[in-house]
Amino acid sequence: MDTLEKCFPSLLPDLLRALEMEADADAALSEQLKTCEVERVTFDSEADAGYIYLRPTRPLNVVEANIIRSRHNRTVTLDLEFGAYLDVDNFERVTGIELLHPSTRLRALLLFRANV
Repeated sequence: MDTLEKCFPSLLPDLLRALEMEADADAALSEQLKTCEVERVTFDSEADAGYIYLRPTRPLNVVEANIIRSRHNRTVTLDLEFGAYLDVDNFERVTGIELLHPSTRLRALLLFRANV
């Protein structure tokens, strides 16, 4: 698996910059984005929306994985020229990025990665 930076080199700086501008900016989320790995990518042409599934940087321990379990906790909206949303689980790990109406270049990259 490749890192987000390797798969989407032009997207990562934009995400980091937008995340820093958030009122409740979380440095831990920024650090995770810098090192997380892309598990898979999907793109829905009809909705003009892509989703980047990320492997969280911190693995869960036995209790977290088998008893508490990971689930969606919140979505962080980022202010970019297109819709960008970070999904965060109940352990504060970034699990995915939703992109709505991305730029032409980013759309092409999402489509390419979705078909790999």
